[in-house]
Amino acid sequence: MTHPVRALLVLAALGASSLMAQTPDRMNVSIGAGLMATDHGPGGAGISAYLRLGFARLPLLLDASVMNAPGGAPIATVVCPGGCRPGTSPYTGPTTALALAPAFQFTEGGPRASLLYRLGPSVSWLPDRAPGSTSVAGGYRVGVSLRLGERNTGLLISGDYYRLLRGETAPQWFLPITIGWQF
Repeated sequence: MTHPVRALLVLAALGASSLMAQTPDRMNVSIGAGLMATDHGPGGAGISAYLRLGFARLPLLLDASVMNAPGGAPIATVVCPGGCRPGTSPYTGPTTALALAPAFQFTEGGPRASLLYRLGPSVSWLPDRAPGSTSVAGGYRVGVSLRLGERNTGLLISGDYYRLLRGETAPQWFLPITIGWQF
């Protein structure tokens, strides 16, 4: 696990513990982690963690996530006669994305089980990425969660789809499947 990933996880735990002391009528806090799939070639599986802040009276959600996919096996390199065009060899190293994703969240269901739907933009910082590519990428996120518990607290089983739109490289996606808790 890289240093930015560890730092975000520690900050998320500290932030969640301090926010849980707030009145639950105003805000709810969710934390969770799980496995992730990505389009990152042979090393496309990874891990993901999140901290979410939701507002009780508004359908808004603030999400900070970290997603890390380790690199795959190195690909044999071939010398191009006359030189290669930039971006012709696929990147197989690790990819880490630290994403901030505000979203609209809509709830459907009863007091013991609810479905939560999310949709919104995202901005990601990529400390581990292909050489020469940009370190910041905009995009969007859609997701759904199943919340099992009383009122606004309980176990969360979530799936999200992050699409990173990057100007000079092909779009990239992350699909974290996580288990967490909403306080």
